[in-house]
Amino acid sequence: ISTAQSEQENLLHQTQAQFRMAQEEARRNRLMRDMAQLRLKLEVSQLEGTLQQPKAQSAMSPYLVPDTQALCQHLPIIRHLANSGRFIIIIPRTVIDGLDFLKKENAGARDAIRYLK
Repeated sequence: ISTAQSEQENLLHQTQAQFRMAQEEARRNRLMRDMAQLRLKLEVSQLEGTLQQPKAQSAMSPYLVPDTQALCQHLPIIRHLANSGRFIIIIPRTVIDGLDFLKKENAGARDAIRYLK
């Protein structure tokens, strides 16, 4: 094999290697672009889901102020709402005084006082 022929073969192998590397890089770039598009679609879908919440739910105040009777009769519901993390429960001093007044004759008032402690 002549030196010129050897150099041509060497140049051909280098060119082929560069072409394979360029193809591999293009494949990687397409893969990264496709992954980025999927991620963006997921984020858009999640954002659209938060925007499609019912109007009534999004317009609700985050504050709940139960009265004495609500605490005595519906304590499990109030507990559930408090544990949901969506609401801030505010108990006025007059409600606590009312529970204290009722605790001797009302089991619900006693349960509410235990819960509030």
